[in-house]
Amino acid sequence: MTEKVGKLNLQAPARPSLGALDLNLLVVFAAVLKTRSTTLAADELDISQSAVSNALRRLRNHFDDALFVKTADGMAPTPLAEKLAGPIHEGLNHIRQALEEAQWLVGGPAGAAARLGMKRTTLQSKMLKLGIAKPIGR
Repeated sequence: MTEKVGKLNLQAPARPSLGALDLNLLVVFAAVLKTRSTTLAADELDISQSAVSNALRRLRNHFDDALFVKTADGMAPTPLAEKLAGPIHEGLNHIRQALEEAQWLVGGPAGAAARLGMKRTTLQSKMLKLGIAKPIGR
């Protein structure tokens, strides 16, 4: 729905699309939420602080919200970030479980990686550091 006011087009905000979102950004979201710090999140994820800041910029653009704001006590989640926190955590857990099940169904982690032609994902190692995944056999 578009409404023209003078030279401005006022459009209802588009619904965020999952297809337009890099799921690794959700891992960064979870780390910042947990640590309340871009620096500590970067340490947990074993990436640079600037990579975390860039991921937050992309998330902010995607959701059209600040998501986290600097305070004296660290990065505080906005109301939208608080609303997203549970579903994102739950979603990452579902993804982890699905990956674990898929790996074991096709001959364990090594067999899954070979059959799918890919390496073990860095996503799982990052999820382990956040405490939202459990180690699986090698």
